[in-house]
Amino acid sequence: MSEPGGYEPVDPNSPKIQSLAHFVVYDYNDEKRTHLALLKVLKAEKQVVDGTIYRLTLEVSNGGLIEVYETIFYVKVEEFKRIVPH
Repeated sequence: MSEPGGYEPVDPNSPKIQSLAHFVVYDYNDEKRTHLALLKVLKAEKQVVDGTIYRLTLEVSNGGLIEVYETIFYVKVEEFKRIVPH
């Protein structure tokens, strides 16, 4: 169990984490004009606040070189409205 307000481990192979990791690499490539390729999520953690802060350690290929990157990003809580039929 994690300490209050701290990060807690998340399964790095979960579909959600994999999807977030691919998005982060895609976004980084787009912003920095690089061509990183995600190889593996080495570690994943989250901290629930008013939304979720994720901290991922990623193994990427950068022009044939294997590098490790750490990224921290925030995902907002989405508001859903319930539609009730009359």
